[in-house]
Amino acid sequence: MRTLRALLAPLLLVALGVTPCAAAPLGQFGVGGGAVWPQQEFASYSDPGPFFLVRADIRIPDFPAGAGWFDLNYTQFMCEEIDTEIELGEYTFDVVQRTTQNCLAAHAGLQIGSSSQHAFFRPRVGAGLGVYHFWTAIELRQDDWPGGDEEFLRETLDSHTKLGWRGIAGADFYFAHSWGISADFVYDEVWGLERVEGDASTDETATFYGFYLGVVIAY
Repeated sequence: MRTLRALLAPLLLVALGVTPCAAAPLGQFGVGGGAVWPQQEFASYSDPGPFFLVRADIRIPDFPAGAGWFDLNYTQFMCEEIDTEIELGEYTFDVVQRTTQNCLAAHAGLQIGSSSQHAFFRPRVGAGLGVYHFWTAIELRQDDWPGGDEEFLRETLDSHTKLGWRGIAGADFYFAHSWGISADFVYDEVWGLERVEGDASTDETATFYGFYLGVVIAY
Protein backbone atom coordinates (compact mmCIF):
# COMPACT_ATOMS: atom_id res chain seq x y z
CA MET A 1 0.00 0.00 0.00
CA ARG A 2 2.85 2.40 0.83
CA THR A 3 4.44 1.70 -2.54
CA LEU A 4 1.15 2.43 -4.30
CA ARG A 5 0.77 5.75 -2.43
CA ALA A 6 4.33 6.71 -3.34
CA LEU A 7 3.60 6.10 -7.02
CA LEU A 8 0.26 7.93 -6.98
CA ALA A 9 1.41 10.99 -4.97
CA PRO A 10 3.22 12.76 -7.87
CA LEU A 11 0.25 12.13 -10.18
CA LEU A 12 -2.12 13.60 -7.58
CA LEU A 13 0.04 16.72 -7.25
CA VAL A 14 -0.01 17.25 -11.01
CA ALA A 15 -3.77 16.74 -11.13
CA LEU A 16 -4.22 19.37 -8.42
CA GLY A 17 -1.89 21.81 -10.24
CA VAL A 18 0.84 21.54 -7.59
CA THR A 19 4.47 20.96 -8.60
CA PRO A 20 7.28 20.06 -6.20
CA CYS A 21 9.91 22.76 -5.56
CA ALA A 22 12.99 22.48 -7.71
CA ALA A 23 16.16 21.55 -5.90
CA ALA A 24 18.33 24.49 -4.87
CA PRO A 25 21.21 25.08 -7.32
CA LEU A 26 24.73 24.17 -6.25
CA GLY A 27 26.06 27.47 -7.53
CA GLN A 28 26.26 29.64 -10.63
CA PHE A 29 28.51 30.37 -13.59
CA GLY A 30 28.88 33.79 -15.16
CA VAL A 31 30.57 35.69 -17.97
CA GLY A 32 30.81 39.45 -18.37
CA GLY A 33 32.68 42.49 -19.52
CA GLY A 34 33.38 46.00 -18.32
CA ALA A 35 36.15 48.50 -17.69
CA VAL A 36 38.96 49.07 -15.20
CA TRP A 37 40.43 52.35 -13.93
CA PRO A 38 43.96 52.35 -12.43
CA GLN A 39 44.26 54.78 -9.51
CA GLN A 40 47.98 55.63 -9.73
CA GLU A 41 50.40 56.88 -12.36
CA PHE A 42 52.84 54.08 -13.17
CA ALA A 43 55.26 53.65 -16.05
CA SER A 44 52.96 50.94 -17.44
CA TYR A 45 49.46 49.60 -16.81
CA SER A 46 48.05 52.94 -15.68
CA ASP A 47 45.55 53.64 -18.50
CA PRO A 48 41.85 52.71 -18.23
CA GLY A 49 40.82 49.83 -20.43
CA PRO A 50 38.33 47.00 -21.02
CA PHE A 51 38.32 43.72 -19.18
CA PHE A 52 36.51 40.40 -19.58
CA LEU A 53 35.71 37.86 -16.89
CA VAL A 54 34.47 34.32 -16.31
CA ARG A 55 33.33 33.41 -12.81
CA ALA A 56 31.96 30.47 -10.82
CA ASP A 57 30.29 30.35 -7.39
CA ILE A 58 29.95 27.19 -5.28
CA ARG A 59 27.46 27.17 -2.40
CA ILE A 60 28.65 26.21 1.09
CA PRO A 61 26.58 23.28 2.49
CA ASP A 62 24.42 24.19 5.50
CA PHE A 63 25.23 27.90 5.01
CA PRO A 64 22.89 29.19 2.26
CA ALA A 65 24.22 32.77 2.40
CA GLY A 66 27.85 31.75 1.87
CA ALA A 67 29.75 30.63 -1.21
CA GLY A 68 33.22 30.13 -2.53
CA TRP A 69 34.00 31.99 -5.76
CA PHE A 70 36.62 31.74 -8.47
CA ASP A 71 37.29 33.97 -11.46
CA LEU A 72 39.63 34.41 -14.41
CA ASN A 73 39.84 37.76 -16.17
CA TYR A 74 41.79 39.54 -18.90
CA THR A 75 42.44 43.30 -18.94
CA GLN A 76 43.90 45.42 -21.72
CA PHE A 77 45.27 48.66 -20.30
CA MET A 78 46.55 50.14 -23.54
CA CYS A 79 46.30 49.50 -27.28
CA GLU A 80 48.27 51.92 -29.45
CA GLU A 81 49.19 51.84 -33.14
CA ILE A 82 51.80 54.10 -34.73
CA ASP A 83 53.44 54.33 -38.15
CA THR A 84 57.20 53.90 -38.03
CA GLU A 85 60.17 52.51 -39.98
CA ILE A 86 62.53 49.59 -39.53
CA GLU A 87 65.75 48.69 -41.31
CA LEU A 88 66.45 45.17 -42.52
CA GLY A 89 69.87 45.05 -44.09
CA GLU A 90 70.01 47.64 -46.84
CA TYR A 91 66.25 48.13 -46.95
CA THR A 92 63.92 50.37 -44.98
CA PHE A 93 60.28 49.39 -44.51
CA ASP A 94 57.27 51.43 -43.41
CA VAL A 95 55.55 49.42 -40.69
CA VAL A 96 52.65 49.70 -38.28
CA GLN A 97 53.68 49.10 -34.69
CA ARG A 98 50.95 47.92 -32.30
CA THR A 99 51.69 48.02 -28.56
CA THR A 100 49.40 46.54 -25.93
CA GLN A 101 49.66 46.37 -22.15
CA ASN A 102 47.79 43.41 -20.70
CA CYS A 103 47.01 41.51 -17.52
CA LEU A 104 45.65 38.01 -16.94
CA ALA A 105 44.44 37.44 -13.38
CA ALA A 106 42.88 34.62 -11.35
CA HIS A 107 41.20 34.90 -7.95
CA ALA A 108 39.68 32.63 -5.31
CA GLY A 109 37.78 33.71 -2.23
CA LEU A 110 34.63 33.68 -0.12
CA GLN A 111 31.46 35.75 -0.33
CA ILE A 112 28.29 36.28 1.65
CA GLY A 113 24.97 37.30 0.17
CA SER A 114 21.33 36.43 -0.27
CA SER A 115 20.31 33.11 1.30
CA SER A 116 17.30 32.79 -1.03
CA GLN A 117 17.67 30.70 -4.17
CA HIS A 118 14.40 32.01 -5.62
CA ALA A 119 14.56 35.79 -5.11
CA PHE A 120 14.82 38.20 -8.03
CA PHE A 121 17.39 40.46 -6.28
CA ARG A 122 20.41 38.70 -4.73
CA PRO A 123 23.11 41.05 -3.39
CA ARG A 124 26.57 39.84 -2.35
CA VAL A 125 29.99 40.99 -1.12
CA GLY A 126 33.23 39.04 -0.99
CA ALA A 127 37.01 39.05 -1.06
CA GLY A 128 39.76 36.75 -2.27
CA LEU A 129 43.44 36.41 -3.10
CA GLY A 130 44.69 36.75 -6.66
CA VAL A 131 47.60 36.14 -9.01
CA TYR A 132 48.21 38.84 -11.67
CA HIS A 133 50.39 38.33 -14.74
CA PHE A 134 51.30 41.58 -16.54
CA TRP A 135 52.97 41.81 -19.94
CA THR A 136 53.56 44.26 -22.79
CA ALA A 137 53.34 42.97 -26.37
CA ILE A 138 54.67 44.64 -29.53
CA GLU A 139 53.59 43.60 -33.04
CA LEU A 140 54.94 44.89 -36.36
CA ARG A 141 52.90 44.75 -39.60
CA GLN A 142 54.09 45.64 -43.08
CA ASP A 143 51.39 46.42 -45.66
CA ASP A 144 53.64 45.70 -48.68
CA TRP A 145 55.01 42.46 -47.26
CA PRO A 146 54.58 39.51 -49.67
CA GLY A 147 51.12 38.10 -49.09
CA GLY A 148 49.57 41.37 -48.00
CA ASP A 149 48.97 42.80 -44.52
CA GLU A 150 50.91 40.40 -42.33
CA GLU A 151 52.24 40.39 -38.79
CA PHE A 152 55.90 39.51 -39.10
CA LEU A 153 57.23 40.32 -35.65
CA ARG A 154 55.77 39.80 -32.20
CA GLU A 155 57.72 40.42 -29.03
CA THR A 156 56.75 40.23 -25.36
CA LEU A 157 58.32 42.77 -23.00
CA ASP A 158 58.06 43.62 -19.32
CA SER A 159 56.52 40.30 -18.30
CA HIS A 160 56.09 39.71 -14.57
CA THR A 161 53.72 38.06 -12.10
CA LYS A 162 52.46 39.68 -8.89
CA LEU A 163 50.21 38.76 -5.96
CA GLY A 164 47.28 40.77 -4.64
CA TRP A 165 43.67 40.60 -3.58
CA ARG A 166 40.23 41.50 -4.92
CA GLY A 167 37.11 42.78 -3.20
CA ILE A 168 33.70 42.49 -4.86
CA ALA A 169 30.32 44.12 -4.22
CA GLY A 170 27.43 43.40 -6.52
CA ALA A 171 24.12 41.72 -7.15
CA ASP A 172 22.42 39.22 -9.41
CA PHE A 173 18.98 39.89 -10.89
CA TYR A 174 17.31 36.58 -11.75
CA PHE A 175 14.60 36.85 -14.39
CA ALA A 176 14.07 33.08 -14.32
CA HIS A 177 14.96 30.21 -12.01
CA SER A 178 18.08 29.31 -14.00
CA TRP A 179 19.52 32.61 -15.31
CA GLY A 180 19.90 36.30 -14.61
CA ILE A 181 21.97 39.46 -15.03
CA SER A 182 24.88 40.41 -12.76
CA ALA A 183 26.37 43.80 -11.94
CA ASP A 184 29.58 44.09 -9.92
CA PHE A 185 32.07 46.62 -8.63
CA VAL A 186 35.57 45.18 -8.12
CA TYR A 187 38.48 46.58 -6.14
CA ASP A 188 41.99 45.23 -6.76
CA GLU A 189 45.25 45.78 -4.92
CA VAL A 190 48.39 44.41 -6.57
CA TRP A 191 51.50 44.24 -4.43
CA GLY A 192 54.89 45.32 -5.75
CA LEU A 193 54.09 46.83 -9.15
CA GLU A 194 57.03 48.85 -10.46
CA ARG A 195 56.71 52.64 -10.42
CA VAL A 196 59.26 54.74 -12.30
CA GLU A 197 59.98 58.38 -11.46
CA GLY A 198 62.89 59.86 -13.40
CA ASP A 199 65.86 57.52 -13.08
CA ALA A 200 64.51 55.82 -9.94
CA SER A 201 62.10 52.91 -9.72
CA THR A 202 60.24 51.56 -6.69
CA ASP A 203 57.83 48.69 -6.11
CA GLU A 204 54.50 49.94 -4.77
CA THR A 205 50.99 48.69 -4.19
CA ALA A 206 48.77 49.46 -7.19
CA THR A 207 45.02 49.99 -6.86
CA PHE A 208 42.43 49.38 -9.58
CA TYR A 209 38.67 50.04 -9.69
CA GLY A 210 36.50 48.05 -12.07
CA PHE A 211 32.86 47.61 -13.03
CA TYR A 212 31.29 44.95 -15.19
CA LEU A 213 27.94 43.55 -16.34
CA GLY A 214 27.35 39.92 -17.18
CA VAL A 215 25.05 36.93 -17.45
CA VAL A 216 24.79 34.27 -14.73
CA ILE A 217 23.47 30.73 -15.06
CA ALA A 218 22.55 28.57 -12.05
CA TYR A 219 23.69 24.96 -12.04
